Amino acid sequence: MLPAELNVKAESRIAANAAGRLLTSATPARASELTSFHCRYDPGRQSAIPRRRVLYLAHRLPAPPDKGDRIRTYHVLTYLAARHDVWLACFDDEPPSRKGAAALAELRRLCAGLAVVRWAPARAMVRAAAGLMRGCSLSVSAYDSPALRAAVAAWSLDRPFDAAISFSGCMAPYALAALARRRVLDLCDADSAKWRDYARGSRGPWRLLASYEANRLGRDELAWSATADATIVITAREREALRGEASHTAIDRISIIGNGVDVPIDTSPPAASLGPVVAFVGAMDYPPNAGGVTWFLDQVWPLVRHEQPNARLLVVGRRPPRLLRRRHGRAGLTVTGAVPDVGHYLRQARCGIAPLRIARGLPNKVLEMLAWRRPVVVTRAVAACLTGTAASGMRVADEPALFARHVLAMLQDDALCERTAAAGQRHVLARYAWGPRLAAFERLALGAGSHRADFADPV
Repeated sequence: MLPAELNVKAESRIAANAAGRLLTSATPARASELTSFHCRYDPGRQSAIPRRRVLYLAHRLPAPPDKGDRIRTYHVLTYLAARHDVWLACFDDEPPSRKGAAALAELRRLCAGLAVVRWAPARAMVRAAAGLMRGCSLSVSAYDSPALRAAVAAWSLDRPFDAAISFSGCMAPYALAALARRRVLDLCDADSAKWRDYARGSRGPWRLLASYEANRLGRDELAWSATADATIVITAREREALRGEASHTAIDRISIIGNGVDVPIDTSPPAASLGPVVAFVGAMDYPPNAGGVTWFLDQVWPLVRHEQPNARLLVVGRRPPRLLRRRHGRAGLTVTGAVPDVGHYLRQARCGIAPLRIARGLPNKVLEMLAWRRPVVVTRAVAACLTGTAASGMRVADEPALFARHVLAMLQDDALCERTAAAGQRHVLARYAWGPRLAAFERLALGAGSHRADFADPV
């Protein structure tokens, strides 16, 4: 056995033994939160690039890449794990399933270490309430886990990480507390701005609570950015939202690295060759998605059906609310729930919609529909997230009548539909490759280059 292999195996045993001591010293309630703990090295992996020790922290399992945040975390994690030794610490907020077991198996293969903590809504609410009493952020408190802290501490007992990277604001405290030479925060979205949007659209106690969280998170985000070695957001709009009372120096240290788009592996039929089918794709347990679809069904869809009685609407996404499920089968509406292959439905759709009234970050599903050569009608809130990107493949409207006219134009005008779809697809496939974005993320995270690296979405 080579000396390097001896060292690697000894280091793995040290980490595992330390983890056992720390985790068994926790109270039984805390220890029970940890649903998976795995630590390994693969000394057979060789690379011309020096492999670094990287800690990656996420607020949910990064696999499979079936929703907005997982699309980003999955691509970042798989890219880093192919080039470095990555320890992943994350939460799992879904009930046990075959898909979840497959995701865990994939993550074990990818990562040198894996710690997964069960995120239970009841426990999270208790912790959020306790955080509120202390004047802390509700979201950060909801993801406070002694078990996860113990796992991270165990991994760094032998030597510090080269980089600790957190995804989303609620995981930032873990990265900042980690023993690491470099601490990097991928905030992705300015969550404080999202909570301000919620407050503006709410009333009564919920408005007060949302305002509190917006203010508390806003202060936290600026403090985190001032402390971290690097901070990343997904669009220029998110960086502007973080300005608040920050100094220009603090804002100038925030980098922009947007998402890429996966190229469809098969060819779909031209949009203009399809029937009058409209599609919305997105997680339906996300309130802005559910609210946007409800607005479209109430205000826009009757106008579309009046002019195009055979029009059909596909709402594709997991966990649709009960009120929406009750409308399934009426007025041409199909509510699918979770599906194994979104592409199956995009192949049927002539155009897509994104009728969200509140939108932050980057609307991945809009870019995916454009990549599938489907024109998309969006609200101004969604268009603002794209800052002009792929505008040739979209139509924008907030008023129900105008929104309906845009949808009808795509359903009834073959030449316009195909021209719009083709332009959007060309733009997205030419400018949204994952490779350059992930390379920029790696350079920034590991400190190989400038202190700031903007790789924003092209306009």
